[in-house]
Amino acid sequence: MRKVADGKLAGVRKAVDAKVAAVTGKVTAVTDKASGKWDSLEKVFEDRVARALSSLGVPSKKDIDRLTKRITELTALVQKMSDAQEGKVAKPAARTTAAPATAQAAAPKAAPVRKPAATKASPPENQRSLLMPLLVQQLLPK
Repeated sequence: MRKVADGKLAGVRKAVDAKVAAVTGKVTAVTDKASGKWDSLEKVFEDRVARALSSLGVPSKKDIDRLTKRITELTALVQKMSDAQEGKVAKPAARTTAAPATAQAAAPKAAPVRKPAATKASPPENQRSLLMPLLVQQLLPK
């Protein structure tokens, strides 16, 4: 009797497992379909919001990323130009401050009159102010 009951129990378990698997498969299919619909709806919503913001003149993330990259490039260019300008100013100063080999060679040459140290910083600042309109022109969309 126990073997018969175990056999029937095993048959019922197989039937229940089959039904559970079928229901699980259907639930998974419905969930995937619903998820796909939600993804589609979300995409439509995002597109509409992006179009509305664009029509108002609000830049997109892509636009801001592109401008950020361009600003970084231009900042590096300005720094390079500033460093080059400072290098041109510093090179003549290094040559004139070098000590001559003999005291007689130093006597005929007169040291050039130099501006105070505070004014040495002025040419790069002045150059930066001259470059600012160029930078603004480069940043504006064409």
